[in-house]
Amino acid sequence: MEKQVVAEALDPASPSSPEGPAGDAGPPGDAGPPEGAGPPEGGRSPAEDRDAADVCAARNGSSTAFDRLVVRHQQAVIDAAQYFLGNYQDALEVAQEAFIKAFRALENFRGDSRFRTWILRITTNCARSFHTKRTAKRRSAPTVPIHGGSNAGATDDPDKGGGVDVADYGDTPDGQLERREVKEALEAAILDLEPEVRELVVLRDITGESYESIATQFDLPLGTVKSKVHRARLVLREKMKRFL
Repeated sequence: MEKQVVAEALDPASPSSPEGPAGDAGPPGDAGPPEGAGPPEGGRSPAEDRDAADVCAARNGSSTAFDRLVVRHQQAVIDAAQYFLGNYQDALEVAQEAFIKAFRALENFRGDSRFRTWILRITTNCARSFHTKRTAKRRSAPTVPIHGGSNAGATDDPDKGGGVDVADYGDTPDGQLERREVKEALEAAILDLEPEVRELVVLRDITGESYESIATQFDLPLGTVKSKVHRARLVLREKMKRFL
């Protein structure tokens, strides 16, 4: 049952998807708090209030409320898993596992952190476990191009954007081939990072988590997180310098 709920929510073509392309909020009576539902309470954003309301409803048995949580956060979860594993199909498998674990553990979610932070932490744990098993089986996954994150753009300032800027090769056939080569090289460079550092980079530069949130998740000093991410960016830039 849990797997069916998550699978349907992850499928954008599913009729049960609560937030389709047109932004349908779902069945009447279970639509969650409206977008402009007044000022946030306790310093939370409206999005965090919607998550909190849906978590509460899901705990009380609303599968539609949990569907909304899946649809709202599925892209960040899939992106994080793909950058960690380097394979889209593996990322989908890990994303489904992460949401199933979250569904089972909703009663243990105390709300001390955002739901997004919580589900991304579950995702990185699942991805790490998947990677360990894959390595033990010596199974090589095919390389697929990765999607550019919203925080792309190299910088030496750890408080600003991350990633690595590369040349724009245009939309010609040769340009498309060059772009694919760049993405595959960047994917391989990310996969070469130490697992913990890779997690920090993915959470910061791919999913856009704040340094403060990451520091809390990993129980690390804020300065340590910034330093590790900064050094990882320098490593990535060095490996990608032929494309700069």
